[in-house]
Amino acid sequence: MTGTTLRDILIHARQESARMQQHYMGVEHFCIGMLQLPNSALAAALEVQGYTPPYLIDYLRRKAGKGPKQRLWAGLPYTPRADVVMGIANDIALEAGRTEPDEHDLALAMLEEGDNLPLRAFAALGVDLDRLAADLKAATPVSAAAPNTELVFSDAFDAELSVAHLVLLRRIFSRNGRVRLERWLPGGHTSAIVLLATPFRPEGDADAPVVVKLDRADAILDEAQRYETIVKRTLPALTARLIDTPVVLTGENLAGLVYTFVPGETGRVAALDLDGDALGNWLRDELYPTFGATWWNQRRPYRFPAWAEYDWLLPPLVTIEQIPEDEVKVAYVIRDPVRRARVRTLEYGSVVSVEDFTLEQVRPDKQTLSLIGGKGQEAARKAFRIEVRKAELDGNVWFRGEIVERITGRVWRTRDESLMHSVMALDPDFDPRAGTIPGSTRDHRLPNPLVYYDELLDRKVDATLSMLHGDLHLGNILVGHKQAPFLIDFEQARTGHTLFDWASLEISLITALVAPNAGETWDFARRALGMITNLRPPLAGEAAEGVYPILAVREIVEQNLAAPGQWAEYAIARAFVALRGIGFSDLSTQARRLLLLVSAQAMGDAGAGSATPENAPDATQVDLSRTTS
Repeated sequence: MTGTTLRDILIHARQESARMQQHYMGVEHFCIGMLQLPNSALAAALEVQGYTPPYLIDYLRRKAGKGPKQRLWAGLPYTPRADVVMGIANDIALEAGRTEPDEHDLALAMLEEGDNLPLRAFAALGVDLDRLAADLKAATPVSAAAPNTELVFSDAFDAELSVAHLVLLRRIFSRNGRVRLERWLPGGHTSAIVLLATPFRPEGDADAPVVVKLDRADAILDEAQRYETIVKRTLPALTARLIDTPVVLTGENLAGLVYTFVPGETGRVAALDLDGDALGNWLRDELYPTFGATWWNQRRPYRFPAWAEYDWLLPPLVTIEQIPEDEVKVAYVIRDPVRRARVRTLEYGSVVSVEDFTLEQVRPDKQTLSLIGGKGQEAARKAFRIEVRKAELDGNVWFRGEIVERITGRVWRTRDESLMHSVMALDPDFDPRAGTIPGSTRDHRLPNPLVYYDELLDRKVDATLSMLHGDLHLGNILVGHKQAPFLIDFEQARTGHTLFDWASLEISLITALVAPNAGETWDFARRALGMITNLRPPLAGEAAEGVYPILAVREIVEQNLAAPGQWAEYAIARAFVALRGIGFSDLSTQARRLLLLVSAQAMGDAGAGSATPENAPDATQVDLSRTTS
């Protein structure tokens, strides 16, 4: 037993009730009080199943919600269910010969009562409640297996891992005697690390290779939950599936997931291992049919303003530095409905208040908050994000999904400034403030994305809605046994605009296959844009390799347009996905130049700056019936 007294738990529980402005004692407060204890048995038992105390506390706060500021009664009464749980805990303690329950007794009572908020939350997250009870009944605190697995690096593994990553990998494969890290798989533009690994049993025999993903604990746990609730039942029989629960590294905000993977006879792993021609055929003939049956092909009509699906791809609407509300007079209030045109006029140092926004993310390590417009389903769009720097985190309770009534700060940067900063970093040979910029040649003019993106956000789009992977880039697409497609990383899985996935994949193809062979100047980038626009590869040259799979993507898109021939729908998706890429610091300068031009060309195809969009832009006037063989 831990020796933690009931008094220790209740101190934390009362503090939690006060922070959440609830002014009563519920089972959720008992649970959070236990999770906040040093050397908590409940926290240790849950960590073995892959759930960190901060993640669980944040989840419980989201489920319980924050109470009103006005207190309506005196004292701190127990809820009826809290009374029942405390009574069970007292009975457990008396049966064990103790006069007062401790943490084990209270945690077991919570499990025995069976219908309290914490248990419903744990069940929704996938916690094994029977295993939790068994671990709590153990005579000694539960701890994870010692990280003593031997790590071996193959000759093809050429990346460096931190000490924390190595410890986490040993923890993940703690039941294996040895694990060989085969290769680092190409990833997206996040902090995640994706590896191919071969575990070996203690007796020395090799198991099937697996894909391991390492990232921030909250991102990994969110991904596991989305997989269980959104993705799992729609996956084909042979594809990547999660193995067991996430594994967390206590104190490092780091966790890992393991996906199944069956490699092909050729040893191919990533889609990038295929040449351009073969990759195009494989995307069209293998990837799309395999997942299309339960994802993109199960689409229904969907009409939306472009901002509802694409605003979240852009930099924050405004970034502010928090200041006390009573420090200065507020110049402008940002609330729903958001008036973007007014926000664009805000200047550095202006004092603004943000009211009734939803808290999307808390980053204590960076002292930042991310707020998004709307509530409930509206907030799910993640539109109109506002970043708060130098946030006052001490003494405040912040949890995802919370409605922030009011937060005040000085403007540090607007969205326009962020985009301009990204373009200026590309050393443009044109005026980035002009209405048009050079396109495939210096004389060919295209709408400047920095000028027209806001207009396009208000465009009404007639489209379709379907299940999405949400982050469909080449790093998340694997080629397995008999060319079987495997997808990994479901952190962004959701329902949304059907063409978003394909726009994301096309932009990934451009950055991975076209940009590396597009020279080092703006003129070379323009030449590459002309090739992408016309979808006509040159007779020779490595850059042609990227055109074949893009053509295959367009063939797939043609089947998924809401109305035949109405390519403006796809152009809007391409415009915003490409514009997002100019801010990715891990891409080369030439890749980001090309993406700016692609965004401009797509905005032209969508009719930016004109009364009506072009229904059949030049970019799609190609023979889509041709094969890529």
